[in-house]
Parts: sequence; structure tokens; C-alpha cells
Amino acid sequence: MGHVSFYSNLFYLPFTKNNKLMKIAIVGAGQVGSALAAGLWRAGHRVTLGVRNPASAKSEKAVVLVPGATITSVREACAEAEVIILTTPPEAVLALV
Repeated sequence: MGHVSFYSNLFYLPFTKNNKLMKIAIVGAGQVGSALAAGLWRAGHRVTLGVRNPASAKSEKAVVLVPGATITSVREACAEAEVIILTTPPEAVLALV
């Protein structure tokens, strides 16, 4: 019997709207944000990473991991998104509000 991973289907099922690909903003470009962005981008979604400093070393690393994603400010990333995913540490959330 073949094994189907829940995570392999994660990027196809919940982030569709009427079977259309979505514009997704991921706030944070660390390990979690970059991993989610890579999977969602490979699934065909338009992914934007929102970060405090788009010119930082962490942002540059995310560009390498997710070549199809756009990296911009948090405000710009969220402005056009249909889905917003926060991947920041809990103590950083208050600074985003």
C-alpha cells in the first residue's frame, strides 16, 4: 500500500479559492516562513514574503530558497494577499499590529 503524506497534500488543498491559485503573504522569512513559501510556490501559488528589512541577509537567503517568491515589506505583502500566514516568533507579533 502506498504512503501519502499529509504534508504533501497540505499545499494543494486548503489554499485554493474556487479551484484557483491564490496570492499568499507569509510574514517572516526564517526557516518556517521559507519552508512554507517554497512548498506553496512549488504548488503554483503566488507567494510574497513580508519582512522588516527586505535587504537583510535573512531575506537574501530566502530568495535563494524560494526563487519565485517576492520579498517586500510586511505592509506591502499583506495589502494584496488573499491569505496571510504569520511565521514570526510570538514576541514579534505585537510589533506587526
